[in-house]
Amino acid sequence: MSEKADENLPRLAVISRETGESRYYRNQYGENILGVTAPESLDQLRELLKEAAKGNFSLHVHGQNPTGNQQYDNVVIVDLKNLNQVLEVNTRSAYALIEPGVTYKQLYEYLESNNTGLWIDCDRNQLNSVSDSIANHEFGYTPYGDHMMMQCGMEVMLADGELVRTTMGALPGNNIWQLFKWGYGPWVDPIFTQSTLGIITKIGLWLMPAPPAYKPFMLSMPNQSDIIAAVEILRDLKINVIVPNSVVISNPLLDAIPYIKREDYSGSQAPDMNKLKADLSLGEWNLYAALYNTPDNVELLWPMVSEALSSIEGARLFTDDDRKGDQIWMSREGLMRGRPADGFDNLNHWRGRYRFDLGIACPPDGKEALQLTRIITGVLETHGFDDLSEFVVGWRSMIKRNYILFDAEEKLQVERCINEIIGKVREKGYGITHARSNYHDVLVNSELPEGMARLGGLLKDALDPQKTLL
Repeated sequence: MSEKADENLPRLAVISRETGESRYYRNQYGENILGVTAPESLDQLRELLKEAAKGNFSLHVHGQNPTGNQQYDNVVIVDLKNLNQVLEVNTRSAYALIEPGVTYKQLYEYLESNNTGLWIDCDRNQLNSVSDSIANHEFGYTPYGDHMMMQCGMEVMLADGELVRTTMGALPGNNIWQLFKWGYGPWVDPIFTQSTLGIITKIGLWLMPAPPAYKPFMLSMPNQSDIIAAVEILRDLKINVIVPNSVVISNPLLDAIPYIKREDYSGSQAPDMNKLKADLSLGEWNLYAALYNTPDNVELLWPMVSEALSSIEGARLFTDDDRKGDQIWMSREGLMRGRPADGFDNLNHWRGRYRFDLGIACPPDGKEALQLTRIITGVLETHGFDDLSEFVVGWRSMIKRNYILFDAEEKLQVERCINEIIGKVREKGYGITHARSNYHDVLVNSELPEGMARLGGLLKDALDPQKTLL
């Protein structure tokens, strides 16, 4: 923390510049940040906003608004990790109210230790903040995989320090804040997601009761073009809620790298994918899904689902008994029943110190999925980056998520790669949905047409006229 900022924050929990923890933030946001602070109360957060509003510095909330305007000169990074209380878990109505510092691992352990019988829906990294994941429109792997859909009620601190509770939380003495999403009038919760219009200080989410029966399965497919048939089969299964969870179709390298060493498969060269797939019993695509229902209904649905997917030539269908002891399967299977996975919080042992997460939406159409795959794979190969990707199939759309690993000296190469991907997918009508990295300036405002950009500007001017939050 610089002396200038430190003088203005005498009572806050300041992370010393000399610590290894501070180095983590400087790796993320650059050496020119003034420093990092981790408020321990809402009063401290409000005090921080007041000091910033005097014009001394701006604030960037770590993890909560990665698509904001990332100008890191004269900026203090705010980490809300110390606001980490599980405020309420209601087992009767299956919801939770939590602070933004609560991680998936923490909430999972709370639910398990209190024998609630409730599941959470996790994204890939167990150390991620639940609130940040919702704010970034992340997805999970159970039937509650649409995190924004399962969010219900927020408390937000505006740039002037005022606290606002959304939807039914705005009513004195209400008892349905975490039960009815919409409130009366405009629904404002989404404007505080993927934005810098306020700081989320509490968030409600719905939890999934453990089902009477659960049957997870995996389908490995030998050819890249097999995704056409897989998506065509899945579309009807998803729209009719026969397979209710967020179905993943992953490439083998993404599945494997949390558990393997690069030198065993590539050294400095491109990975030997044939050896990797043979060693780990993976296909060119690997589909993960599950049935959730009563035992009789699962037994009724399984022949329909298994026969449809097994019709893909060369595909192999696995159930839990077939993959006992397989780390990849255990991780994927756990996510489909709300158990956080380890290993994904550090992909950089495979390559580089940094990661760029890019999400792109497309229709649930097999040919579209193959076209999008070939576009992105081609660009990544041209720029020398590994293809680490998965599709997540929802009710009416698919998101293709790519994880690009790189070193500091490859920053410009990554930006050129991302620019090329954006240009090519736009030509085909696809849209960017996620971008989590400190190297995503190329995406700021890139997806907003003039009308939406103007609306966003009007909201920013009204709620944060001094641009305190970046």
